[in-house]
Amino acid sequence: MHVFIKLDCGPRSPGVTMVHEPPPSDALYFGPYLGGTKVRLAVSGLRRMLPVAYASEALAGSGRDMARVLGVEPGDREALLRSLGAVLERDPVAVASIRSALQRRRDEAAQAHAFERAARLHAEMAAIEWVVAEQKLAMREPLDMTICGWADDVLVSFEMRRGRVCSWQQRRCSEASARSHVERTPAGYADFGRRNAELAVRLMGR
Repeated sequence: MHVFIKLDCGPRSPGVTMVHEPPPSDALYFGPYLGGTKVRLAVSGLRRMLPVAYASEALAGSGRDMARVLGVEPGDREALLRSLGAVLERDPVAVASIRSALQRRRDEAAQAHAFERAARLHAEMAAIEWVVAEQKLAMREPLDMTICGWADDVLVSFEMRRGRVCSWQQRRCSEASARSHVERTPAGYADFGRRNAELAVRLMGR
């Protein structure tokens, strides 16, 4: 099932969340993305590095305390929202900046032997990379097709029905066994399939 990332720019409820369908609202929506788990991790990483929710005008009690700890004030809201929008719009400078910041925190956690935290930060970083990669979940033409890609013994497959992805899977597969699947992928989507297979390998930590 495809999902979206919602960027709420309201002064009382700024922030990023994952939603299944974008309802009519003044918020900005990015997507669709195929992969709720990865999107949740990406949203977690974005909230961690760009905590715009703590620049809300409606904070009270513990929320204000946390904002104070993070050094975030309502006056920071616009800058944080611009940074979030730039990452989700795949601006290279913004993406490189958040990647570098997450890498630095991951390495610091690893040096402190906080390995679970380091692993979480690495997963969030990889998920953000996935979110800002090229997405082709829908086509203008209502076509049916299967898009496959292979990398390092991992085969990924996307089933398109009437121009939209209806399911996807990944599994271990030798290059020889994957060849027939990959060769049936339409030429215009071969790179998309390969990139997603390479990304699947990276997210598996291989």
